[in-house]
Amino acid sequence: MNFSLRQLRYFVTIAELGQISRAAEQLHVTQSAVTISIRDLENELGYRLFNRGAHGMELTDDGLARAADQFSASQATPCALNQPSISFQPASAASLR
Repeated sequence: MNFSLRQLRYFVTIAELGQISRAAEQLHVTQSAVTISIRDLENELGYRLFNRGAHGMELTDDGLARAADQFSASQATPCALNQPSISFQPASAASLR
């Protein structure tokens, strides 16, 4: 599996915000760029990362597992990347509190 840092950034931002429009705004890109990137990532992985609904996007079980993997990796590698670690909280988990 080969995916880009851009795709990972889009994935995490959508997962956190729960909407492509809000993610695109925060990332300073078009909604279509985010949509295409996530669609390509899902095709590459062979499974859906998000359930799409009228009011936004929610991680699938596979998407949540992928998010957990990426969060673990980001916590393990910030020194190697010389970047601060990220905090990840999916939009769907935020509503459970």
